[in-house]
Amino acid sequence: MKIENNENWGNYWIKLNNGYDLNSPKSNNSKLNSIFNNLNSENNLENFQDEEDTLPENSNNELFEQNENDEFIYDDINENDSYSLAMHSSRRNINRKRSGTKNTRKSYNTRRTYQSRRTYRNSNTYRTRKTNNSNSTRKTYSSSKSRTESMGFNGRIDRNFSQGTNMGDCWLLAGIKALSMSPNGSKYLKDIVTILPNGNIQVKLRGVNKTYVYKPEQIKRRTDLSSGDLDVRAIEMAIDDYLRSNPLKGSKGRSYSSIRVGDPKNLFKILIPGKSPYSGRINGKWDDKLIKNFNDKNKITCVGSKKGTHTIKTSKGTIKIYGDHEYAVKGSDKNYVYLVDPHNTSKTIALPIHDFKRLFDSISYVKL
Repeated sequence: MKIENNENWGNYWIKLNNGYDLNSPKSNNSKLNSIFNNLNSENNLENFQDEEDTLPENSNNELFEQNENDEFIYDDINENDSYSLAMHSSRRNINRKRSGTKNTRKSYNTRRTYQSRRTYRNSNTYRTRKTNNSNSTRKTYSSSKSRTESMGFNGRIDRNFSQGTNMGDCWLLAGIKALSMSPNGSKYLKDIVTILPNGNIQVKLRGVNKTYVYKPEQIKRRTDLSSGDLDVRAIEMAIDDYLRSNPLKGSKGRSYSSIRVGDPKNLFKILIPGKSPYSGRINGKWDDKLIKNFNDKNKITCVGSKKGTHTIKTSKGTIKIYGDHEYAVKGSDKNYVYLVDPHNTSKTIALPIHDFKRLFDSISYVKL
């Protein structure tokens, strides 16, 4: 015989070799009453609880099962079965205290089934949690990338931009604009800026084999740099960081240790591997053949103006040419040289050739 109970004597169950009773401890069954009368202390109860929790070998293990609401469902309990199981029904798990902890006590078969179900649920929960974490990670990465894109980044140089006030990196921006206006040149700008899955911005300077990674907020805060296309600003930041640790040597012993001073030739070296850019002054007059070559799509060209700012009135409007300033060359014809000012790349300047020859005295280019 085996007696189990929980903290509340209202819920209990009994295993009997000679019968069963589903009533409360106040049952008229004299045998049951005598058993409960002998339970005068917890020690007596502990003695019962420490017994082996098994059913006799010839007992019916299919007497009951547990449903989803933790209720016990009785199947064919036979009063005449000498190894029957008597059980008081409860909507709560039948708990007991052993070694200071609560454990759920059920029949051998029920406990085994419950444990099996619990193992399955746990493993299923783990798989679900693992899957959800993976999906959550992918979703988080996806949302991070979308967030970066919503801030104005797209990994391409496909929008207009304007040089930052007093920054002095017209040489860099003119070179980027010149590359972007050529089908062949734009290939070298492809994938320089990449939005990583976590939303960060990666900039590859292939000409010098350097890679820089920034958070989009870092780039947004650099309002001293160009405005407009934020991917251009990311390139500015990367080149500035590179030059601060790797100054480039210029003509006449000059050293370029930031983007505030430079030459388009330096940009071509940093971005384009395996090429030999040229930069020099125009001594005397411009060669008409050289101006005609401004239309060569495999030749990326920038030109620099002389000192002093000049305002020119033409049939197409008033043009302002800034001194010691780099411009991207878009092309030329018999009458005009077409330039783009880094101060505002949305506009194309049509400068008469004779004005161009007198106001500009330097050229930088790279053959692709």
